[in-house]
Amino acid sequence: MIPEVKILCGALARNSMKNFEYNRATVLYQFIAEYCRTYKDEKNRAVAFHNLGIIKKRLHDLDGSELFFKKSLRIRERLKDIDEVGSTYHELGVLAQLRANFVVAEGWFHKSLAIKKINKDRAGIAKTYHQLGRITQERGDYKKAAKWYKSSLRINKLIEDKEELALNYHQLGVLGIQTEDVTSALEWLTKSLEISELLGYEELSATAYHTLGCIYRMKKEYELAKRYYWRSLEFTEKNNAFNISVAKTYAALGSISAIQEEYEISCQWFIKSLKLFESLHSDSDVKEVLKDLKKVFSLASPTLRTNIVTLWKDSGIETPGPF
Repeated sequence: MIPEVKILCGALARNSMKNFEYNRATVLYQFIAEYCRTYKDEKNRAVAFHNLGIIKKRLHDLDGSELFFKKSLRIRERLKDIDEVGSTYHELGVLAQLRANFVVAEGWFHKSLAIKKINKDRAGIAKTYHQLGRITQERGDYKKAAKWYKSSLRINKLIEDKEELALNYHQLGVLGIQTEDVTSALEWLTKSLEISELLGYEELSATAYHTLGCIYRMKKEYELAKRYYWRSLEFTEKNNAFNISVAKTYAALGSISAIQEEYEISCQWFIKSLKLFESLHSDSDVKEVLKDLKKVFSLASPTLRTNIVTLWKDSGIETPGPF
């Protein structure tokens, strides 16, 4: 096979990932990995494995993602490709973080950061600072998390990385919600949304809309909150890769409907949410939604309860109902 074909496959794979066509991208990167094995191009074989790891991560297959990242890492360490080793360390840190294994995640991030600092990789340093902020935030140390985000933000401003700036602004907005500083949260999220919409970064725009929905739910401005949640769904419902985000938005809409005493509508949202969480094997989220559903069911009239039980049976959910 001529090298031009490999280059073309690489371009097609990158374009497929950009358009969230992950099945197509997977086939192309697997093809490239096999081509590189045949022609002993280990450097690009590691790149293909790395990208397959990213795809699996986006599809919430964390075990599959780890398998590909470690395949990539073995090659990169053997080749002493230090820059790329640091990149893979970072991704392994993200996987550990997604599993809530924060000690392991910090270990990978600090190993990645050490390499990036030696190489003066400012963009890479900023990304790792941001992830360390995420870990600190999840542990509940909001002041320290803000310091990590602002360290990342300063670098991203200097290098004019607008996409990463939008991520920094968004997380600072989430911190504002968690510290009940709604004014600050709105300011940060508005900045994030302005950049993401300017760049056509739909995934982050959808996330920002969801977070704005959360803010207005806190402010008890429920109709405005629902409008933001629906704006989020306009993007996330189009692609199965964002099922976790869709499920969370469904649950949020279920909560608002319950507050507004629209119990049947609330249960419809909760059942849709539960079905997705079940398919993603997100057991903790399944438990939370079941708890909310049980509460709403207890508030419903006898007639509505009959309707809700019928909705449950028709949904095909395997989890036993809370009724």
